Parts: sequence; C-alpha cells; structure tokens
Amino acid sequence: MDEKILTLVKICDLSKPMFRARSSEVFDLGDEKVLKLYFDSVSKENVDIELLNTTVAFETGCTPMECFGKVEVNGRQGLVFKKLYGESLTNMPMKNPAILFKAGKNHRRASHSRSFRALRQTPRRPTRRARNP
Repeated sequence: MDEKILTLVKICDLSKPMFRARSSEVFDLGDEKVLKLYFDSVSKENVDIELLNTTVAFETGCTPMECFGKVEVNGRQGLVFKKLYGESLTNMPMKNPAILFKAGKNHRRASHSRSFRALRQTPRRPTRRARNP
C-alpha cells in the first residue's frame, strides 16, 4: 500500500467515526479516502472476502468504490476505500432494481478475469482456440 495512505491511517482520529455499521466503523482519512475498520468480531476471512468482492466489482465496472488495500489498526482489520458521495450500494437497488441484473452479468464476466484469478490464485485454463490451433 502507498506510504501516503499508511500515513493517513496512522494519524486518523479513531474517536470520531463518520458512522457505525453492523460490522464496522468508517473514518474519514482525508485525501478523498475512508477507512472501514471492522470490529473484533469480524473474521479475517470475511474481510478478505470483502476485499476480493470489492476489487472485482470495481475492475468490472459494477461500482466506483475502489479499494486501496488492507490495514491493521490497533489489532483490528481495516480496508481503505475511495470516498464516494451519493447513494449507498444498499439503497441503489431500491431506486433502480435493474442494477442487480447488470451486477450479475458483470460478476460472471469477472469470474474469468485476470484479477479474479490472481486474487483466488487459480491457474488459467487454456481457451478453446488455444487447445485446438
């Protein structure tokens, strides 16, 4: 992760979250970034799954939410995201249900993308064209 982001995380005032959710608190880091700091009850595996899902969703155009990486702050797992303005992802389907169909279509495409394979560390299968020259 970029040293500038790590510095922002180190100087973040953890006494003043922007808001609290069921599994985390979100803090403004400045420089158009936020820190989503998970509560101790959230497993490392769940944080890794959110990192993977967010990365794939961003790279396939499903969301503008960019994740800059994973951090640990006072023993808690956290993710650093680009700060977004506007409607939350939770509320978007209520206003536009068709967004769910786009997300599903893009997710299928992402399951074969370079970044998804790299994050899951699975080998790439040859394409039909490569198998039958």
